[in-house]
Amino acid sequence: MSSITSAASATPQQAPPAHPGRAALQHIPGDEGWPLIGLLPRYFYHLDTLVMHTQRRFGNVVRTRIPGNVGLFVFGADNYQRIFLDREQLFSARHGYQSSLGHLFTEALLLQDYEDHRFRRRLMQSAFKTHSLRQYPAQMNPIIADELADWSRPSGMTIHARLKNLLLKISARTFFGIAADNTDTLQLSRNFTDLVEAMLALLRWDLPGFRYHRGLRSRRALEQYFNGLIPQRRHGDGQDMLSHMCRETDDRGEPFSDEEITNQAIFLLFAAHDTTTSLLNNLLLHLARDETLQESLRGQSRALNTDYPAFDELDGLSGLDHCIDECLRLYPPAPISVRSTLRDCAIEGYPVPAGTTLYLPMLFNQRDPQFWRQPHRFDPDRFAPGREEHKQHPFAYHPFGGGAHKCIGMHFARMMAKCVMHQLLLRQRITLPAGHRSRILWIPLPRPAKLPLRFAPL
Repeated sequence: MSSITSAASATPQQAPPAHPGRAALQHIPGDEGWPLIGLLPRYFYHLDTLVMHTQRRFGNVVRTRIPGNVGLFVFGADNYQRIFLDREQLFSARHGYQSSLGHLFTEALLLQDYEDHRFRRRLMQSAFKTHSLRQYPAQMNPIIADELADWSRPSGMTIHARLKNLLLKISARTFFGIAADNTDTLQLSRNFTDLVEAMLALLRWDLPGFRYHRGLRSRRALEQYFNGLIPQRRHGDGQDMLSHMCRETDDRGEPFSDEEITNQAIFLLFAAHDTTTSLLNNLLLHLARDETLQESLRGQSRALNTDYPAFDELDGLSGLDHCIDECLRLYPPAPISVRSTLRDCAIEGYPVPAGTTLYLPMLFNQRDPQFWRQPHRFDPDRFAPGREEHKQHPFAYHPFGGGAHKCIGMHFARMMAKCVMHQLLLRQRITLPAGHRSRILWIPLPRPAKLPLRFAPL
Protein backbone atom coordinates (compact mmCIF):
# COMPACT_ATOMS: atom_id res chain seq x y z
CA MET A 1 0.00 0.00 0.00
CA SER A 2 1.26 3.46 -0.91
CA SER A 3 2.33 6.03 1.64
CA ILE A 4 3.65 9.53 1.49
CA THR A 5 7.03 8.21 2.51
CA SER A 6 7.41 6.47 -0.83
CA ALA A 7 6.48 9.59 -2.75
CA ALA A 8 8.57 11.90 -0.62
CA SER A 9 11.66 9.72 -0.97
CA ALA A 10 11.95 10.80 -4.60
CA THR A 11 11.46 14.48 -3.78
CA PRO A 12 12.35 15.03 -0.12
CA GLN A 13 10.81 17.99 1.64
CA GLN A 14 13.26 20.87 1.69
CA ALA A 15 14.24 21.86 5.22
CA PRO A 16 12.95 25.35 6.06
CA PRO A 17 15.57 28.09 5.91
CA ALA A 18 16.08 29.80 9.24
CA HIS A 19 14.09 32.97 9.67
CA PRO A 20 16.44 35.85 8.86
CA GLY A 21 15.43 37.90 11.89
CA ARG A 22 14.05 41.40 12.23
CA ALA A 23 17.35 43.15 11.52
CA ALA A 24 17.61 41.53 8.06
CA LEU A 25 14.38 43.26 6.97
CA GLN A 26 15.08 46.75 8.27
CA HIS A 27 15.91 48.03 4.77
CA ILE A 28 12.25 47.53 3.81
CA PRO A 29 9.82 50.27 4.94
CA GLY A 30 6.85 49.36 7.09
CA ASP A 31 4.92 49.45 10.34
CA GLU A 32 5.36 46.64 12.86
CA GLY A 33 2.68 47.90 15.24
CA TRP A 34 2.81 46.98 18.91
CA PRO A 35 5.66 44.91 20.40
CA LEU A 36 5.00 41.16 20.30
CA ILE A 37 1.38 41.36 18.98
CA GLY A 38 2.18 43.64 16.04
CA LEU A 39 -0.92 44.69 14.07
CA LEU A 40 -3.08 41.76 15.21
CA PRO A 41 -5.85 43.83 16.87
CA ARG A 42 -6.55 45.60 13.56
CA TYR A 43 -6.78 42.29 11.71
CA PHE A 44 -10.04 41.33 13.41
CA TYR A 45 -12.26 44.27 12.45
CA HIS A 46 -10.23 46.53 10.18
CA LEU A 47 -8.22 44.27 7.88
CA ASP A 48 -9.65 45.88 4.74
CA THR A 49 -8.77 49.45 5.75
CA LEU A 50 -5.41 48.33 7.19
CA VAL A 51 -4.42 46.67 3.93
CA MET A 52 -5.45 49.53 1.66
CA HIS A 53 -3.87 52.18 3.92
CA THR A 54 -0.63 50.23 4.30
CA GLN A 55 -0.17 49.86 0.55
CA ARG A 56 -0.89 53.54 -0.11
CA ARG A 57 1.58 54.57 2.59
CA PHE A 58 4.49 52.21 1.90
CA GLY A 59 4.05 50.58 -1.51
CA ASN A 60 3.82 46.95 -2.60
CA VAL A 61 6.46 45.46 -0.26
CA VAL A 62 6.03 46.38 3.40
CA ARG A 63 7.62 45.19 6.64
CA THR A 64 5.02 44.08 9.20
CA ARG A 65 4.63 41.98 12.32
CA ILE A 66 2.32 39.08 13.09
CA PRO A 67 2.60 37.79 16.69
CA GLY A 68 6.01 36.20 17.05
CA ASN A 69 7.21 36.97 13.54
CA VAL A 70 8.35 39.95 11.48
CA GLY A 71 7.64 39.42 7.79
CA LEU A 72 6.47 41.24 4.69
CA PHE A 73 3.13 42.30 3.30
CA VAL A 74 3.23 41.91 -0.48
CA PHE A 75 0.64 43.57 -2.73
CA GLY A 76 -0.01 43.85 -6.46
CA ALA A 77 -1.38 41.59 -9.18
CA ASP A 78 1.99 41.12 -10.89
CA ASN A 79 3.62 40.08 -7.62
CA TYR A 80 0.84 37.61 -6.87
CA GLN A 81 1.13 36.13 -10.33
CA ARG A 82 4.82 35.52 -9.73
CA ILE A 83 4.36 34.11 -6.22
CA PHE A 84 1.32 31.90 -6.84
CA LEU A 85 2.56 30.47 -10.12
CA ASP A 86 6.03 30.09 -8.54
CA ARG A 87 7.88 29.08 -11.69
CA GLU A 88 11.17 29.76 -9.85
CA GLN A 89 10.22 27.40 -6.98
CA LEU A 90 11.04 30.16 -4.53
CA PHE A 91 7.88 30.48 -2.44
CA SER A 92 6.93 27.67 -0.07
CA ALA A 93 3.36 27.22 1.15
CA ARG A 94 4.47 24.45 3.49
CA HIS A 95 6.90 26.61 5.44
CA GLY A 96 4.57 29.58 5.28
CA TYR A 97 1.69 27.79 7.00
CA GLN A 98 3.52 25.22 9.13
CA SER A 99 3.71 27.22 12.35
CA SER A 100 0.02 28.21 12.29
CA LEU A 101 -1.64 25.07 10.86
CA GLY A 102 0.90 22.26 10.90
CA HIS A 103 -0.01 20.69 14.25
CA LEU A 104 -3.76 20.96 13.75
CA PHE A 105 -3.99 19.98 10.06
CA THR A 106 -1.12 17.53 9.76
CA GLU A 107 0.21 17.07 6.20
CA ALA A 108 -2.83 18.84 4.74
CA LEU A 109 -2.87 19.64 1.03
CA LEU A 110 -2.35 23.36 1.72
CA LEU A 111 0.89 22.59 3.58
CA GLN A 112 2.59 20.89 0.64
CA ASP A 113 4.92 22.02 -2.13
CA TYR A 114 5.76 20.79 -5.62
CA GLU A 115 5.86 16.99 -6.01
CA ASP A 116 4.39 16.34 -2.55
CA HIS A 117 1.52 18.69 -3.32
CA ARG A 118 0.88 16.99 -6.66
CA PHE A 119 0.89 13.59 -4.92
CA ARG A 120 -1.70 14.60 -2.33
CA ARG A 121 -3.85 16.50 -4.79
CA ARG A 122 -4.25 13.30 -6.80
CA LEU A 123 -5.84 11.69 -3.74
CA MET A 124 -8.70 14.20 -3.91
CA GLN A 125 -9.15 14.64 -7.65
CA SER A 126 -11.87 12.01 -8.21
CA ALA A 127 -14.05 13.57 -5.51
CA PHE A 128 -14.09 16.89 -7.37
CA LYS A 129 -14.36 15.81 -11.01
CA THR A 130 -17.51 16.81 -12.89
CA HIS A 131 -18.82 13.23 -12.79
CA SER A 132 -18.69 13.29 -8.98
CA LEU A 133 -20.01 16.84 -8.68
CA ARG A 134 -23.15 15.79 -10.56
CA GLN A 135 -23.98 13.34 -7.75
CA TYR A 136 -23.84 15.80 -4.86
CA PRO A 137 -26.96 18.00 -5.37
CA ALA A 138 -29.25 14.98 -4.99
CA GLN A 139 -27.55 14.24 -1.66
CA MET A 140 -27.68 17.78 -0.29
CA ASN A 141 -31.05 19.12 -1.55
CA PRO A 142 -33.29 17.09 0.86
CA ILE A 143 -31.11 18.14 3.80
CA ILE A 144 -31.42 21.79 2.80
CA ALA A 145 -35.22 21.48 2.54
CA ASP A 146 -35.51 19.93 6.01
CA GLU A 147 -33.36 22.60 7.64
CA LEU A 148 -34.89 25.63 5.93
CA ALA A 149 -38.42 24.58 6.90
CA ASP A 150 -37.86 26.10 10.37
CA TRP A 151 -35.96 29.25 9.48
CA SER A 152 -38.97 31.59 9.65
CA ARG A 153 -39.68 30.51 13.23
CA PRO A 154 -37.99 32.25 16.20
CA SER A 155 -34.76 30.60 17.23
CA GLY A 156 -32.06 31.22 19.77
CA MET A 157 -29.46 30.44 17.10
CA THR A 158 -27.66 33.19 15.20
CA ILE A 159 -27.69 33.03 11.41
CA HIS A 160 -24.00 32.08 11.56
CA ALA A 161 -24.83 29.13 13.84
CA ARG A 162 -27.76 28.11 11.63
CA LEU A 163 -25.57 28.14 8.54
CA LYS A 164 -22.82 26.15 10.26
CA ASN A 165 -25.37 23.59 11.41
CA LEU A 166 -26.89 23.29 7.92
CA LEU A 167 -23.55 23.06 6.12
CA LEU A 168 -22.15 20.56 8.60
CA LYS A 169 -25.09 18.24 7.91
CA ILE A 170 -24.54 18.67 4.17
CA SER A 171 -20.81 18.04 4.62
CA ALA A 172 -21.38 14.95 6.76
CA ARG A 173 -23.50 13.47 3.98
CA THR A 174 -21.58 14.55 0.87
CA PHE A 175 -18.06 14.33 2.31
CA PHE A 176 -18.33 11.24 4.49
CA GLY A 177 -21.61 9.48 3.68
CA ILE A 178 -23.01 10.10 7.18
CA ALA A 179 -26.77 10.66 7.43
CA ALA A 180 -27.73 14.16 8.58
CA ASP A 181 -29.66 12.79 11.58
CA ASN A 182 -26.88 10.42 12.64
CA THR A 183 -25.71 10.94 16.24
CA ASP A 184 -22.13 10.96 14.94
CA THR A 185 -22.83 14.29 13.22
CA LEU A 186 -23.21 16.12 16.56
CA GLN A 187 -19.89 14.81 17.87
CA LEU A 188 -18.25 15.54 14.53
CA SER A 189 -19.48 19.13 14.87
CA ARG A 190 -18.08 19.50 18.39
CA ASN A 191 -14.68 18.13 17.47
CA PHE A 192 -14.51 20.24 14.34
CA THR A 193 -15.47 23.41 16.24
CA ASP A 194 -12.76 22.78 18.85
CA LEU A 195 -10.21 22.23 16.08
CA VAL A 196 -11.06 25.50 14.31
CA GLU A 197 -11.09 27.50 17.57
CA ALA A 198 -7.61 26.18 18.37
CA MET A 199 -6.35 27.99 15.27
CA LEU A 200 -6.94 31.29 17.11
CA ALA A 201 -5.21 30.27 20.33
CA LEU A 202 -2.40 32.69 21.17
CA LEU A 203 -1.17 30.38 23.95
CA ARG A 204 -0.34 27.14 22.18
CA TRP A 205 0.03 25.01 25.28
CA ASP A 206 -1.05 21.38 25.26
CA LEU A 207 -2.40 21.58 28.80
CA PRO A 208 -5.94 20.84 30.06
CA GLY A 209 -8.15 23.91 30.13
CA PHE A 210 -6.48 25.61 27.16
CA ARG A 211 -8.16 26.01 23.78
CA TYR A 212 -5.15 24.60 21.94
CA HIS A 213 -5.29 21.43 24.06
CA ARG A 214 -8.95 20.93 23.19
CA GLY A 215 -8.10 21.33 19.51
CA LEU A 216 -5.37 18.69 19.62
CA ARG A 217 -7.66 16.34 21.54
CA SER A 218 -10.39 16.82 18.95
CA ARG A 219 -7.87 16.25 16.17
CA ARG A 220 -7.07 12.84 17.69
CA ALA A 221 -10.78 12.02 18.00
CA LEU A 222 -11.34 12.87 14.34
CA GLU A 223 -8.39 10.69 13.33
CA GLN A 224 -9.86 7.77 15.25
CA TYR A 225 -13.29 8.30 13.73
CA PHE A 226 -12.13 8.49 10.12
CA ASN A 227 -9.76 5.55 10.55
CA GLY A 228 -12.81 3.53 11.54
CA LEU A 229 -14.70 4.53 8.38
CA ILE A 230 -11.96 3.93 5.84
CA PRO A 231 -11.88 0.09 5.66
CA GLN A 232 -15.53 -0.22 4.66
CA ARG A 233 -15.31 2.68 2.20
CA ARG A 234 -12.37 1.14 0.33
CA HIS A 235 -14.50 -1.73 -0.91
CA GLY A 236 -17.89 -0.03 -1.26
CA ASP A 237 -19.50 1.92 -4.08
CA GLY A 238 -20.42 5.06 -2.10
CA GLN A 239 -20.59 8.41 -3.90
CA ASP A 240 -19.45 10.55 -0.97
CA MET A 241 -16.03 12.23 -1.11
CA LEU A 242 -14.42 9.95 1.45
CA SER A 243 -15.42 6.91 -0.62
CA HIS A 244 -13.90 8.48 -3.73
CA MET A 245 -10.67 9.17 -1.82
CA CYS A 246 -10.53 5.61 -0.47
CA ARG A 247 -10.80 4.19 -3.98
CA GLU A 248 -8.27 6.60 -5.53
CA THR A 249 -4.83 5.29 -6.48
CA ASP A 250 -1.41 6.88 -6.89
CA ASP A 251 0.77 6.98 -10.02
CA ARG A 252 1.64 3.30 -9.55
CA GLY A 253 -1.98 2.22 -9.20
CA GLU A 254 -1.73 1.65 -5.43
CA PRO A 255 -4.29 2.95 -2.92
CA PHE A 256 -3.34 5.72 -0.53
CA SER A 257 -2.63 4.95 3.12
CA ASP A 258 -5.25 5.29 5.85
CA GLU A 259 -3.14 8.01 7.46
CA GLU A 260 -2.96 10.02 4.26
CA ILE A 261 -6.71 9.80 3.67
CA THR A 262 -7.46 10.80 7.26
CA ASN A 263 -5.17 13.84 7.12
CA GLN A 264 -6.82 15.16 3.97
CA ALA A 265 -10.37 14.35 5.14
CA ILE A 266 -9.91 16.47 8.28
CA PHE A 267 -8.57 19.42 6.31
CA LEU A 268 -11.30 19.03 3.68
CA LEU A 269 -13.95 19.57 6.35
CA PHE A 270 -12.40 22.92 7.29
CA ALA A 271 -11.52 24.07 3.77
CA ALA A 272 -14.99 23.51 2.28
CA HIS A 273 -17.33 23.90 5.26
CA ASP A 274 -16.13 27.08 6.99
CA THR A 275 -15.31 28.91 3.77
CA THR A 276 -18.83 28.37 2.42
CA THR A 277 -20.30 29.47 5.75
CA SER A 278 -18.33 32.71 5.38
CA LEU A 279 -19.58 33.21 1.82
CA LEU A 280 -23.25 32.67 2.72
CA ASN A 281 -23.10 35.02 5.70
CA ASN A 282 -21.83 37.83 3.50
CA LEU A 283 -24.21 37.04 0.65
CA LEU A 284 -27.24 37.11 2.97
CA LEU A 285 -26.12 40.46 4.36
CA HIS A 286 -26.15 42.09 0.93
CA LEU A 287 -29.35 40.44 -0.29
CA ALA A 288 -31.17 41.54 2.86
CA ARG A 289 -30.12 45.10 2.08
CA ASP A 290 -31.41 45.03 -1.51
CA GLU A 291 -34.96 43.77 -2.01
CA THR A 292 -34.86 44.48 -5.76
CA LEU A 293 -31.76 42.31 -6.24
CA GLN A 294 -33.24 39.62 -4.04
CA GLU A 295 -36.41 39.53 -6.15
CA SER A 296 -34.41 39.36 -9.37
CA LEU A 297 -32.53 36.28 -8.10
CA ARG A 298 -35.80 34.78 -6.91
CA GLY A 299 -37.16 35.15 -10.44
CA GLN A 300 -34.27 33.12 -11.87
CA SER A 301 -34.82 30.42 -9.25
CA ARG A 302 -38.54 30.25 -10.04
CA ALA A 303 -37.72 29.91 -13.74
CA LEU A 304 -35.95 26.60 -13.01
CA ASN A 305 -39.36 25.22 -11.98
CA THR A 306 -37.88 22.85 -9.41
CA ASP A 307 -37.08 22.91 -5.70
CA TYR A 308 -34.27 20.41 -6.19
CA PRO A 309 -32.11 21.55 -9.12
CA ALA A 310 -29.69 19.12 -10.71
CA PHE A 311 -26.06 20.08 -11.26
CA ASP A 312 -26.52 21.34 -14.83
CA GLU A 313 -29.67 23.29 -13.95
CA LEU A 314 -27.68 25.45 -11.53
CA ASP A 315 -26.09 27.12 -14.58
CA GLY A 316 -29.39 28.98 -15.02
CA LEU A 317 -28.73 30.99 -11.85
CA SER A 318 -26.33 33.45 -13.48
CA GLY A 319 -27.39 36.35 -11.25
CA LEU A 320 -26.57 34.29 -8.19
CA ASP A 321 -23.18 33.48 -9.72
CA HIS A 322 -22.41 37.18 -10.06
CA CYS A 323 -23.48 37.84 -6.45
CA ILE A 324 -21.27 35.00 -5.23
CA ASP A 325 -18.35 36.35 -7.23
CA GLU A 326 -18.86 39.81 -5.77
CA CYS A 327 -18.95 38.48 -2.20
CA LEU A 328 -15.78 36.49 -2.85
CA ARG A 329 -14.16 39.61 -4.25
CA LEU A 330 -15.00 41.80 -1.27
CA TYR A 331 -14.58 39.11 1.39
CA PRO A 332 -12.21 36.36 0.18
CA PRO A 333 -12.72 33.35 2.49
CA ALA A 334 -8.96 33.12 3.11
CA PRO A 335 -8.23 36.82 3.67
CA ILE A 336 -4.45 36.36 3.87
CA SER A 337 -2.38 33.75 2.07
CA VAL A 338 1.10 32.93 3.39
CA ARG A 339 4.38 31.86 1.78
CA SER A 340 8.00 31.60 2.92
CA THR A 341 11.00 32.28 0.71
CA LEU A 342 13.18 29.22 0.09
CA ARG A 343 16.16 31.21 -1.19
CA ASP A 344 17.36 34.80 -1.27
CA CYS A 345 15.45 36.74 -3.91
CA ALA A 346 14.26 40.24 -4.78
CA ILE A 347 10.69 41.55 -4.84
CA GLU A 348 10.20 44.89 -6.57
CA GLY A 349 13.89 45.61 -6.16
CA TYR A 350 14.05 44.88 -2.42
CA PRO A 351 16.47 42.09 -1.40
CA VAL A 352 14.46 39.48 0.52
CA PRO A 353 16.41 36.85 2.51
CA ALA A 354 15.61 33.15 2.52
CA GLY A 355 13.19 32.20 5.30
CA THR A 356 11.20 35.43 5.11
CA THR A 357 7.45 35.05 5.68
CA LEU A 358 5.31 36.73 3.01
CA TYR A 359 1.76 37.75 3.92
CA LEU A 360 -0.45 38.11 0.83
CA PRO A 361 -3.74 39.92 1.62
CA MET A 362 -6.06 38.41 -0.96
CA LEU A 363 -8.47 41.32 -0.79
CA PHE A 364 -6.03 44.02 -1.96
CA ASN A 365 -5.92 43.14 -5.67
CA GLN A 366 -9.64 42.49 -5.55
CA ARG A 367 -10.24 46.09 -4.40
CA ASP A 368 -7.47 47.71 -6.40
CA PRO A 369 -8.99 50.75 -8.22
CA GLN A 370 -6.63 49.98 -11.09
CA PHE A 371 -8.98 47.12 -12.00
CA TRP A 372 -12.27 47.78 -10.21
CA ARG A 373 -14.75 50.66 -10.59
CA GLN A 374 -15.89 51.86 -7.15
CA PRO A 375 -14.00 48.91 -5.64
CA HIS A 376 -15.57 48.99 -2.15
CA ARG A 377 -19.14 48.96 -3.46
CA PHE A 378 -21.18 45.76 -3.73
CA ASP A 379 -21.92 45.59 -7.46
CA PRO A 380 -22.50 42.06 -8.87
CA ASP A 381 -22.94 43.40 -12.40
CA ARG A 382 -19.20 44.06 -12.61
CA PHE A 383 -18.91 40.32 -13.42
CA ALA A 384 -21.65 40.35 -16.07
CA PRO A 385 -20.96 40.18 -19.84
CA GLY A 386 -20.07 43.58 -21.15
CA ARG A 387 -18.14 44.63 -18.03
CA GLU A 388 -16.18 41.62 -16.73
CA GLU A 389 -13.81 43.75 -14.67
CA HIS A 390 -12.22 40.60 -13.26
CA LYS A 391 -10.63 39.77 -16.64
CA GLN A 392 -8.30 42.77 -16.77
CA HIS A 393 -5.45 40.82 -15.14
CA PRO A 394 -5.11 37.08 -14.32
CA PHE A 395 -4.62 38.02 -10.66
CA ALA A 396 -7.06 40.88 -10.30
CA TYR A 397 -9.53 38.30 -8.98
CA HIS A 398 -8.22 35.22 -7.17
CA PRO A 399 -10.45 34.29 -4.19
CA PHE A 400 -9.44 30.63 -4.50
CA GLY A 401 -5.71 31.30 -4.88
CA GLY A 402 -3.80 30.45 -8.02
CA GLY A 403 -1.28 28.18 -9.62
CA ALA A 404 -0.80 24.67 -8.27
CA HIS A 405 -2.49 25.59 -4.98
CA LYS A 406 -5.71 26.89 -6.54
CA CYS A 407 -8.51 25.47 -4.42
CA ILE A 408 -9.50 22.03 -5.69
CA GLY A 409 -12.95 22.39 -4.13
CA MET A 410 -13.93 25.76 -5.58
CA HIS A 411 -16.60 24.36 -7.92
CA PHE A 412 -18.09 22.26 -5.12
CA ALA A 413 -18.26 25.27 -2.79
CA ARG A 414 -20.09 27.34 -5.42
CA MET A 415 -22.50 24.50 -6.14
CA MET A 416 -23.31 24.04 -2.43
CA ALA A 417 -23.87 27.78 -1.95
CA LYS A 418 -26.19 27.92 -4.99
CA CYS A 419 -28.24 24.92 -3.81
CA VAL A 420 -28.75 26.56 -0.40
CA MET A 421 -29.61 29.99 -1.81
CA HIS A 422 -31.95 28.60 -4.47
CA GLN A 423 -34.18 26.92 -1.90
CA LEU A 424 -33.92 29.82 0.54
CA LEU A 425 -34.99 32.36 -2.08
CA LEU A 426 -37.97 30.21 -3.07
CA ARG A 427 -39.11 29.87 0.55
CA GLN A 428 -38.24 33.06 2.41
CA ARG A 429 -38.02 36.83 2.07
CA ILE A 430 -34.85 38.02 3.80
CA THR A 431 -34.73 41.38 5.60
CA LEU A 432 -32.74 43.33 8.17
CA PRO A 433 -33.98 45.78 10.80
CA ALA A 434 -34.14 49.33 9.45
CA GLY A 435 -30.87 51.20 9.88
CA HIS A 436 -28.84 48.12 10.77
CA ARG A 437 -25.12 48.44 10.09
CA SER A 438 -22.82 45.41 10.15
CA ARG A 439 -19.10 45.44 10.64
CA ILE A 440 -17.03 42.58 9.31
CA LEU A 441 -15.14 40.21 11.58
CA TRP A 442 -12.19 39.15 9.41
CA ILE A 443 -10.50 36.45 11.51
CA PRO A 444 -10.52 33.47 11.11
CA LEU A 445 -12.80 33.94 8.07
CA PRO A 446 -14.69 37.11 7.09
CA ARG A 447 -18.33 37.46 8.11
CA PRO A 448 -20.63 40.06 9.69
CA ALA A 449 -20.01 40.22 13.44
CA LYS A 450 -23.78 40.49 14.03
CA LEU A 451 -26.43 39.73 11.46
CA PRO A 452 -30.03 39.95 12.86
CA LEU A 453 -31.73 38.61 9.74
CA ARG A 454 -35.47 38.17 9.55
CA PHE A 455 -37.10 35.46 7.43
CA ALA A 456 -40.70 35.72 6.22
CA PRO A 457 -42.25 32.76 4.40
CA LEU A 458 -43.44 33.49 0.86
